[in-house]
Amino acid sequence: MRYIGSLTSSASGKAGGIVAYSSATGSHFRIRTTRVTTRSTAVSCRRAIFQATTGAWRSLTPAQRAAWDALAAGEATGFNLFTSRNLNLWDIGLSPTLAQAQAAPTFPAIAGFTVAPRYGIGSPLPTLAGFNVSIALSALTTFTARLRATPTYSNTRAFVRRGELRTLATFTPSSGQQFQPIENWNTIFGTYPTAGTITFALDLTDPATGARAPAVRTRCSYQVTEDGGNLPGTIGLIMPSGLIVDEQLQAIYVGPTLIAEP
Repeated sequence: MRYIGSLTSSASGKAGGIVAYSSATGSHFRIRTTRVTTRSTAVSCRRAIFQATTGAWRSLTPAQRAAWDALAAGEATGFNLFTSRNLNLWDIGLSPTLAQAQAAPTFPAIAGFTVAPRYGIGSPLPTLAGFNVSIALSALTTFTARLRATPTYSNTRAFVRRGELRTLATFTPSSGQQFQPIENWNTIFGTYPTAGTITFALDLTDPATGARAPAVRTRCSYQVTEDGGNLPGTIGLIMPSGLIVDEQLQAIYVGPTLIAEP
């Protein structure tokens, strides 16, 4: 705050770029400042998508709006349901407008969801090569999975808001393990700290209706130390060709792709 002079008599109000105010020491003037809110690229993109979706709602016929209202009865308005379903499609990389209201399908249960760090052998420190994501589904599915993550937080932090999660990948899920390279995380959050905990979330979206099942969360702690001791996860050997080999020779990856296992 910049002060520009004072008066012995009382003064208040504003004129142009000057604000007058009174305090215990007398009357003062300062330059008026305006708060500037900067929006990230992600926020600006989300706002543009929302505006496009609301514009699409206005283009629906009265019968189509009535169908959305009927489908949303008791839970939300037809407009809110229409907007939510279409935003769900944008989240998984699809951009069609769902004009026709359709009931949500039955989603398989995510019976298990864990994430463990995978390390590489670096010099002088080990590297965090990525994450081993293990999923167990109650049934096969053609729905699209969305994997999200937070920045690295302290190991003692328990509460994470939904808005802190960012999408790492979308894929057709299957029970088993897949590898997510650290580059996907670094692109969003920057270079990882040497230790901490990341919260991951997994949910399923139906591309046909835009419906989404509730997300399941898990936490993944990691530690990159000079001596490599007590690392919670799997240590892999990163070969010049891009191969990643488990230290017990249990599996071989080329980037994120599993190419061999016993």
